[in-house]
Amino acid sequence: MDIFSLMESKKDSFSKTDRLIYNSVNKFPDEFATASLNNIIEHRGFSQPSLTRFAKKLGFSGFNEFQYQFRRDLLETPSPESSKSRPDIYADELRLADQVLTDELLEDLTKRLLTSTAVYCYGTSLSRMPGEFLAESLRILGVRNIQSLPADALAVPYQNTDLYLCFSAHSGHYCAESVSNMAKAAHKPYAVLVTMNPKHPLRNKFDQIIVFPEAPSSGNARMILNDTMAFMMFIDRVTNLISVKLSHKSSMENE
Repeated sequence: MDIFSLMESKKDSFSKTDRLIYNSVNKFPDEFATASLNNIIEHRGFSQPSLTRFAKKLGFSGFNEFQYQFRRDLLETPSPESSKSRPDIYADELRLADQVLTDELLEDLTKRLLTSTAVYCYGTSLSRMPGEFLAESLRILGVRNIQSLPADALAVPYQNTDLYLCFSAHSGHYCAESVSNMAKAAHKPYAVLVTMNPKHPLRNKFDQIIVFPEAPSSGNARMILNDTMAFMMFIDRVTNLISVKLSHKSSMENE
């Protein structure tokens, strides 16, 4: 059942505030599916608790899960004119992935990347390449505290001032042991999960979760390349901001 049908089925139980949110979602679906929570609060005048209660009334754990499902619903709704080509679908997905990366999120993450004692980039299977690519890209920019962990990394001397950045698109099956060891470390690092699954089985072991839209289906074939493209969009935005920050710092030091 899509979000619109779900809201219709629950609207008899809506409070006055719920009905106002319901009307806004129907009127501004793209905004509620893709804008940041802060933007929705600012532009539509709803409080965070009211949006959270609305999402929970529909059966979601919170607004983030509601929004993730809404993005998928809108993306997978067939075009009334014609079916989209694969390049068009990828373009739509990249735009949605880019909208996940708010200025606030990027500022916080790049600060952690630049100030952590050590940064451990990790991924396995199809998610391994983004971890290695991010680590190498940061080293090229001059960030020296970066390490790309091997797929079987278990015993790592973590510190509380470290950052553990894990790419895991969906199940986390292959990285479960390494993630569990990280979470149980005597000095647990700040841990960030980058994924396409808001209900990722390992999500409770992380301090922060960045969720991109899941790859849509094209006919009977799932578009695997989308996962990598969303991760690469993430890497591009992060490394670009870090490059700007490092250039600014260098200019200030040379003045």
